Amino acid sequence: MLARRFTRFISTSSSLRQQLSVSSESDFNILLGKIQLPQVDRLNEFNTQNKGLPGIFSQSTLNDIWYDQLNHKLEDIKYIFQSLSHHDYSHCFNDSSLNENTSNKVINQYKNLLYDIAKRFDPNESYLFDSTASIYNLYYFLSSLKSSTSPIPTLAKPDSLITFKPSFKSSPLNSDLVKLINKSFGSIEEFQTLLFHSAASIKGNGYTWLTYNHIDASTNDFNKLSHLSILNTYNSGIPLNFTNRRISNGREHDKRVSGESETNSSIPNLEDAKFNNVNEFQITPLFAIGSNPSFWLRDYGVFGKKQYVNNVINAIDWEIVENRLPSK
Repeated sequence: MLARRFTRFISTSSSLRQQLSVSSESDFNILLGKIQLPQVDRLNEFNTQNKGLPGIFSQSTLNDIWYDQLNHKLEDIKYIFQSLSHHDYSHCFNDSSLNENTSNKVINQYKNLLYDIAKRFDPNESYLFDSTASIYNLYYFLSSLKSSTSPIPTLAKPDSLITFKPSFKSSPLNSDLVKLINKSFGSIEEFQTLLFHSAASIKGNGYTWLTYNHIDASTNDFNKLSHLSILNTYNSGIPLNFTNRRISNGREHDKRVSGESETNSSIPNLEDAKFNNVNEFQITPLFAIGSNPSFWLRDYGVFGKKQYVNNVINAIDWEIVENRLPSK
């Protein structure tokens, strides 16, 4: 149904092109063509072999959460661009967006789009933000995984809620990352335990992230203040601190709607002050663990979430994670 609406709006998009500041139908179609999905070669290889992601997902689950969901979100974004957006986001998909240093440069375009949506805070574009964030989050989850450690665990469904004891068989080897983990969490064991319980604790849709929080490398305090954090986001939340601006702009929007006086709006409250302080740091996501029921329920059953989280932690590709650390 969404695809049919998408086709219908292509033929009547002159006014929408004006909203997007695109000069011609040809330019508009070029813009839509630039919006593509991030690719993960490893997942594509497993998909051609019809293996799912061994030790993590069955083929049907991988097809659903990576291929089907991503394509639906991409259709949603294109449809929203034509029907609902009041702003020009074409610059987010320029070729210059591909020059940044990430393991998959297309994901920068989604980050740029999230930044611009958060900066403007148009309540009519919340669904655009959610669809974009869904692609961004899922990429950082599935691109961080390899086939689970040998021997590959079978995807079994426990038949009762038994006490589960996690077993971690994969750890980072890079000395810089190990030092950061020890500095931030005390030890590798404490880090893995916190990561496991954080992911297992999520109820409903959400992700558990490992992020690298740092300030500009030119400052003397770079090594002193940089650290790793584990945090949970829910629904379409993302681990990037520019969304604080979205929260602040949302408050101002609520004030205008309610008619609340803005006389003292220049004086930040304690919560605003904390947000401003956080904004001094740059946040680099290193990987995510997805805890949505659609990720684990079919393969592991209602009692199998902890087994799923344990399998995911053991399948983290630490080489990919290490390469995401910004250079000093």
